[in-house]
Amino acid sequence: MTALKVTNLSKTYRESAGDVHALGPVSFEVEAGEFLCFLGPTGCGKTTLLRTIAGLEKPDTGEVIVQAPHDGGEPVIGYVFQQGALFPWMSIFANLEFPLKAKKIVQDTRRKKVESMLDMMGLSSFASSYPHQLSGGMQQRAALARSLVMEPDLLLMDEPFSSLDMRTSQELQENLRELLKSSSTTVLFVTHNIEEAVYLAGEVIVLGHRPGRIVRRETIDLPDPRSRLSDTFTEYLVSLRKTFESLVSD
Repeated sequence: MTALKVTNLSKTYRESAGDVHALGPVSFEVEAGEFLCFLGPTGCGKTTLLRTIAGLEKPDTGEVIVQAPHDGGEPVIGYVFQQGALFPWMSIFANLEFPLKAKKIVQDTRRKKVESMLDMMGLSSFASSYPHQLSGGMQQRAALARSLVMEPDLLLMDEPFSSLDMRTSQELQENLRELLKSSSTTVLFVTHNIEEAVYLAGEVIVLGHRPGRIVRRETIDLPDPRSRLSDTFTEYLVSLRKTFESLVSD
């Protein structure tokens, strides 16, 4: 089943120094439960694309259709920013509980959902802590947990691990893959890190220079658990790197 359909999407920013054609047109579809990475050089419109899909930017042309869930309600969309955007005045528990309160979920159910997610993310001992008391990696872990506790139909992630050290980033990549194994959540993940894209994605879309347009779409067919040391992983890495480098050198 198609979870998301994007048709002829484009975006131009009107600025005093001149118009900036940031994106498109781009068209693509994503199946339910798919993990799709957008890969491309800085300034190619990856974040603009994600924000437009989320409804945070209004496109100049095109259409975004997010499939309604099976119960016929409104689709639940989660968004994880590059910097976690946790509420600094709330404890980690309260941060996770906030979107559930907004959905008017009863208190006992909220508590159970938050406690379960904190446990899965290794955050139980930090439930009463505030964001400033956590490391950058733990803050991003909490931001990811806040999005996942909503059980989103569509999860949008904008370079959420890019500011972290390699070890912490890889740990969170592994956490994310593990948490999504039994989930029907569709994920759109923006990155400029080729290894991260190959490790996480079922499919990768490469965007070219501004205005960002699709130059390649690649299925990543790797067994679980994925190994960064396998020959097949390396083959995907090298192939995508060649595409990426051709864009950078143009």
